[in-house]
Amino acid sequence: MLYLTKQERLVILFFIGIIILGISLNLLFKLYSPFKAFLFSEDAIKIDINCADKETLISLPGIGERLAQRIIEYRTNNQGFKDLEELKKIKGIGIEKYETIKEYFKIR
Repeated sequence: MLYLTKQERLVILFFIGIIILGISLNLLFKLYSPFKAFLFSEDAIKIDINCADKETLISLPGIGERLAQRIIEYRTNNQGFKDLEELKKIKGIGIEKYETIKEYFKIR
């Protein structure tokens, strides 16, 4: 037979309680969260390329200061982006770079 001290029983009960609480919160989140669709939509994490400032662009992987400036200049000279494919027209963005960065942008 397994004999536990009072302190050991309390620790075990504490961990069981934490596990039950975690499972309950997870279930509630999955079933009843009105923000579920928003939180897990791809557009929630994408940046509107027609509104992003230079610092925001630089914060993205694969975009440095010069490339961010070129994106802003292209956007300004062409009344914004109509399609993400236009990124390929910017010096420094080839097919490979485009495939890397396109996932971070959206156009409203």
